[in-house]
Amino acid sequence: MKFNRIILFILVFSCLFTKISITNGVSTHSPNPVPQSCTIFTATVGDKVFFGNSEDYDMEGVYIWLIPSQEIDPGTPEGKQLMHGAIFFGFYNNSFIGDGVPQGGMNDQGLCYDANGLPIAPLNDHPERNDTYPEIHVGFQWLWELTTGEDAIEFFENYYFGTAIAAQTHFADATGDAVVVSAGTDGEFAYTRINDSNYLVSTNFNLANPSNGWYPCERYDTACSILDDINSEEDLTIDICRDVLNSVAMYQTWYSNIFDPVNRDVYLYYHHDFTKVVKLNLDDELAKIVPGAPEVQYFGFTHGRIYPSGNKSGIIGKMIPIADLFKPEPIYRIIIDEETILIISLVAIGIVGASSLIVWVFVDEKKKARDKRK
Repeated sequence: MKFNRIILFILVFSCLFTKISITNGVSTHSPNPVPQSCTIFTATVGDKVFFGNSEDYDMEGVYIWLIPSQEIDPGTPEGKQLMHGAIFFGFYNNSFIGDGVPQGGMNDQGLCYDANGLPIAPLNDHPERNDTYPEIHVGFQWLWELTTGEDAIEFFENYYFGTAIAAQTHFADATGDAVVVSAGTDGEFAYTRINDSNYLVSTNFNLANPSNGWYPCERYDTACSILDDINSEEDLTIDICRDVLNSVAMYQTWYSNIFDPVNRDVYLYYHHDFTKVVKLNLDDELAKIVPGAPEVQYFGFTHGRIYPSGNKSGIIGKMIPIADLFKPEPIYRIIIDEETILIISLVAIGIVGASSLIVWVFVDEKKKARDKRK
């Protein structure tokens, strides 16, 4: 079981960020991925914290999943557990092995994460460690269970990830603590911390072992050069974070997001267009999702992936195509009953009649005045 699940984990991250075409037994999707892509950063000064991500992949079916806090049965002996609420980003409806797998997100405690794809790197085997959820991708587990960057480090120290990994994962929390977890040169997990810096950037080279990946990286240098100028809370704004994402965007950047883990705000940009932004508040959006509410959906999991199940015993949430959030607001027609139309017509006739009378009187008075002068 552990072997099969780590192979799936490797395949999912590999196909997202490297030139691999995979047949999953159902269908094959061969998009045009660029291995040197995806930029993630944490920026923090004082009480401000922002987490930015550029999702660079040539894939149209991009979605968000909003899943409120609830009891979830992850398939472990402990049974149902109360999980944190969260927003997840990912792909769906692409006939692709990555469909239904979370690419990143933020939970209602302010923990954020996203991942950079890397070439496969070896890990030392630790079969004595705990297994992750049997049928649920580890990305869901991170946001459902964890709260801080320290929690993330503890997770990687205590759970089994097999003998290879093809990604590094960037975490940040509401305190401004941030860490990038990657395979170290010794085969153990390495933790690159933000420490006393105002920012931490990760792209597609291993921060702990630059030979694993594409180093040097122009996007990394560009992001760092902009973030270097942030020295105060006044300097750290959504606009400067947007500028970072705009500067590293590529033709295949399908969405970019900025998380504010302190206030649980989400800023979303679509298809490398930074002139339009959709802002969501995670707390507000999750509060709308209760059983029986409009547009509430039910989800299940298979082979790590989430899917709409229609089974009311499943997990409740909402699945939204990101493109739908950027559609123009509909123009609603005003429907007026016959009685109202009659009243409006009579008022209009009265106004026109009165106006005509006033004009006639005015013209007549002027005519009389001219006649007297003659």
